[in-house]
Amino acid sequence: MRKLKAVGYLFLLVMICLHVFGFRNLETLGDLKGVFLISLLIAGIGCSITLVYGVPVSILSDKITQSLKGWVRLLAAFILHAAAGMIALWVQEINVINIGLLFAIIYWVIDEILRKLEGTPNNKIP
Repeated sequence: MRKLKAVGYLFLLVMICLHVFGFRNLETLGDLKGVFLISLLIAGIGCSITLVYGVPVSILSDKITQSLKGWVRLLAAFILHAAAGMIALWVQEINVINIGLLFAIIYWVIDEILRKLEGTPNNKIP
C-alpha cells in the first residue's frame, strides 16, 4: 500500500510543480486551461509508467536491499532506482532531460519518507 501512496503523492507533487512553473507568464484564462491540461497529461503518463514499471522495480529494490542497514541501504536503493529510471534515457534517446530519472528519484524520496513515517522496517516488503 505504501508504494501506491507514493505514486499518488508523486502525481500531486508533479502537478503542483508544473503549475507553479507553468503559471509564470500566463496572460489569459485559456493559457491557464492549457497549462492544467499539459500538467495533467505529463503527470498522468509519468505516474502511469511509474505504477506499471517503477513500483515493481521499487519492490525488487526493497528485496535486494533488505539485508542492508542505514545509509548503505539508502544508497543502494537510490542507485537501483536511478539506474532503472535511466533506462528511459536509452529507450527515448532524450538528450535534454531524462524525465524517467527525475520521476525515479522523486518516487524514491517519497517512498523513503513514507517508510520512515510508517516505521516500516527494512526487511518488510509492502
